[in-house]
Order: sequence, then structure tokens, then C-alpha cells
Amino acid sequence: MKEPIEFKSKKEREKSGWREFLEKVEKAESGKQLRILLDSILSKNEKRLVVKRLAAISLIKEGKTYRKIGEALWLSPSTISAIKKSLSGGP
Repeated sequence: MKEPIEFKSKKEREKSGWREFLEKVEKAESGKQLRILLDSILSKNEKRLVVKRLAAISLIKEGKTYRKIGEALWLSPSTISAIKKSLSGGP
């Protein structure tokens, strides 16, 4: 990865970092390698947030209301809305 100072902006650095991360995920030859990679970069809290997001996605796809999802996962309607927008390719 390039040094942070080599990028023209924070956004450019983040895009580059994301591309590099995705390349590493694609190169993982097994579930075990992927697990090792994710365990090495995600904190306990980040893992918890990913699990919550995946649960929210599942409940959204099942047609559950924002209220039911929020009660089950302790998420705000705005968070659920953001997750739903990301599913449809929104910002």
C-alpha cells in the first residue's frame, strides 16, 4: 500500500485501501484464509457491527418493518434506512 502522504485526498486513500482489501479477499484460497484475514483486521466491536448489519439485511429482505428490526437489533430507523439504501445501490 502506498504511504498515506502519497495520496491527494483522504477519499483517494480510502478507495485505494478498499481496492487492496478486496484484492486480498479475492486471493484467499480457502475459508480459513479469509477467516484469518478478517480476524486480523476487524476488532471485536467491528465484528459485532457486521453481524448486526447482516441480520438487518436478512430482516429487511423478509419484509420486516423498521420498528420490528429496530426492536430486535437495537438499531435506529435511520441506520436501517441506510442499510436498505445500500442494498439498492444507493449512497
